[in-house]
Amino acid sequence: MSSKGNAFEQVSGQSFVSGPPDARPQTPGGYADPLVAMHGVIATLGALRHRRNGGGGQLVEVCQTEVAMTACPEPVIAHSMTGEIRQRVGNRRAEAAPQGVYSAADGWIALSARADADWAALGEALGNPDWIRNQAFATSASHAAEHDRIDSLISGATARHEGDFLAKILSGNGVPAAKVAGGADYLGDPQLQHRKYCETLDHPDAGTDRYQGWPMRFSVGPDQSHRSGTPTLGQHNREILAGELGLGEGELSALEQAGIIGTVPIGLGIPAPIVTEKR
Repeated sequence: MSSKGNAFEQVSGQSFVSGPPDARPQTPGGYADPLVAMHGVIATLGALRHRRNGGGGQLVEVCQTEVAMTACPEPVIAHSMTGEIRQRVGNRRAEAAPQGVYSAADGWIALSARADADWAALGEALGNPDWIRNQAFATSASHAAEHDRIDSLISGATARHEGDFLAKILSGNGVPAAKVAGGADYLGDPQLQHRKYCETLDHPDAGTDRYQGWPMRFSVGPDQSHRSGTPTLGQHNREILAGELGLGEGELSALEQAGIIGTVPIGLGIPAPIVTEKR
């Protein structure tokens, strides 16, 4: 299994349908790698269950191209049924107009108007500007036809307000909306704080900081996702080599002197081992 997520987004068709309609294909962001990892875990659990039930061992094979294709099935299905080759539509979709990501005073706001009722609620949340009542935008079909023009008008209205305020007002009016969050936003998110998603860890080099935990919680299990910060180079050499594999102190010292194990990278204090060529 290769670990080239960005490349597999190209060969699976994900990149072809990602990006603005008037621009080149874009890489979604390398999420093929975690998708493959999750599929591999599920496959391994299935194989273990099969063995536990007396079925014997199995060879688990996970193809990264196939996994990435399962995350982008619509273009394949559309072509097999109608011969259509789907093109890029950016943030838009046929079932909702307007839909997109719009400027806010402190960043960006994503929203989606799914029907005429959402259009009225959108207008109310934005202070009922005159263009909301424009007869050129009277129907959902006209919203799709005038999407570019409407996008410009919405951006002009949303740019005057902060993202959190807009999201609260729009959501309160029934319009799906959310501020486009950055790293600082989720660190202070009250729901994530309530769930104790971020954990404070100490590291001998990086110091004390907050890190992401697991996105799942168990009724029975550890209180924290991580036992410690990222291990440093060679931190567990003796724990593993002596405690688990039974190497003696003399053997460990010989490995250290040869530069095979250590706590400092070669070139930063430990001389590289001398290798003599056999003739």
